[in-house]
Amino acid sequence: MSHLARTKNIVRQMSSVLAELTSIKQETPTVKSFRFSVQNKNVEDLSFHPGQWVDVKLPGLKEVGGFSLTSTPKQLRSFKELEIAVKASDNKPAIWLHQKADRGVQVQLRIGGAFYHEVPPERNQKLLLIAGGIGITPLISIMQNWAENLEPR
Repeated sequence: MSHLARTKNIVRQMSSVLAELTSIKQETPTVKSFRFSVQNKNVEDLSFHPGQWVDVKLPGLKEVGGFSLTSTPKQLRSFKELEIAVKASDNKPAIWLHQKADRGVQVQLRIGGAFYHEVPPERNQKLLLIAGGIGITPLISIMQNWAENLEPR
């Protein structure tokens, strides 16, 4: 079942935005991270909560990929960037990203997902995150967002 079919009843932003692939990094033998730069005029149309995913429409591919964000809302606001981590698999968008992606390619992005975590107003609370394998990706965004919002000691 495709990502769009699997998530058709889950909330997502109404429109997508154009972004450019600016960085590809081999994180492990089977996982690569991909950083996208969102054009200035599109940043206002895009927002997300730590833990959400992004629909990724790749050039020449009908199937839309759904990948958890590893970046934080602050990174989007400050640097106009989004980042995902993708494990190699038989999923067509994952294959495209691992084998065909190159810096400079233009993609369409749309935020979705009902799983997310906000930093509580009381910063002295503890946070426990548990994940396995590539399931760590939404938790990376949550953990980084938590750290960015901690008050200095």
